[in-house]
Amino acid sequence: MPDTAQEPLVRTLDGETLVTPPVPMATPTKKFKLPPQVLPILGVVLTVCGVLAVVFFLVIFLPVKSVLTSVDKLKASGQQVAVAAKSQDLGAVKLQLTVVEKDLAEVSQKYNRLAWLKLMPIANNYFKDGQHGLIAASRMLDAGKITVDAIAPYADVIGLKGLATSGDGAKTAQDRINFIVETLDKIKPQLSLIGTKLDEAQKEVSQIKPSRYPETFRGMQVRSQLVSGIALLDQASSLVNDARPLLESAPYILGKDKPRKYLAIFQNDAELRPTGGFMTGYAIIEVNKGKISTLESDDIYKLDEKFPKRIPAPDPIKKYHPNVPYWYLPSLQQLTALLWWILNFW
Repeated sequence: MPDTAQEPLVRTLDGETLVTPPVPMATPTKKFKLPPQVLPILGVVLTVCGVLAVVFFLVIFLPVKSVLTSVDKLKASGQQVAVAAKSQDLGAVKLQLTVVEKDLAEVSQKYNRLAWLKLMPIANNYFKDGQHGLIAASRMLDAGKITVDAIAPYADVIGLKGLATSGDGAKTAQDRINFIVETLDKIKPQLSLIGTKLDEAQKEVSQIKPSRYPETFRGMQVRSQLVSGIALLDQASSLVNDARPLLESAPYILGKDKPRKYLAIFQNDAELRPTGGFMTGYAIIEVNKGKISTLESDDIYKLDEKFPKRIPAPDPIKKYHPNVPYWYLPSLQQLTALLWWILNFW
């Protein structure tokens, strides 16, 4: 075995012995070598990692990035619809809805490339939420297009730009009202279809659970936006479907086939009565093809004076109102109030 250190060097100087410490020998460095059987395994691992990286880039990163780009494009076109609607340009709204339809189809096509996410345990819920959102957007787009087609004949009548189709813009207000009354029946099927489309959209978004999403993401509100969007769609669906019976009855109410008379009673809510207030006046109005005319209007006591014969007041009125010997029209409310008080507090 070779020596690891040199022998100490002894020297004599003027009778003194000096000993130089030995210098240690350098230990040779051993080179690390992988065992031959490890090299194939390492090569397989590196190859698999490379393949996974390529798959992630091609299957996840690029499709998701493409979807997000298309979503931004769809959002921008949707905002243009709002701008056109705010400017009351029905023609621009109709044109922009076509752009939105194209952008929505592009988003749906790219989103379907991620359909393999349905096989993943957690990601499948988020993928299904996206599908529900896209279907709801499609139904709302259909409702918007039907709405534009429904009101297009009345565009110039109601002051919208871009689709003036009712004829001469110099028509009188009554001519415009007559036109609306005469054609309201034609939009009944469209109103029903709009309500159906909104119902379908509402059912789709109701399957989305905002609770599975974070409150914020990169400074943007996420959960609250989902909650408010779902609530807004629910309100729109309810509004259209609740208003549909009234709109369908509008031709009858507006006297399309013949004049109709209505009694309007004015009440003072400062003097409470079971009907909402003390009756102070009345009016009889007539509606003929949308035109409203007042046939008669007066104070409620003036109406009493038109009856020469007096009807004796009922016993409850005489008992609790001895100064009211006769039956007056306002006494009808007084009797109603009295009976209500007796039934509830007597």
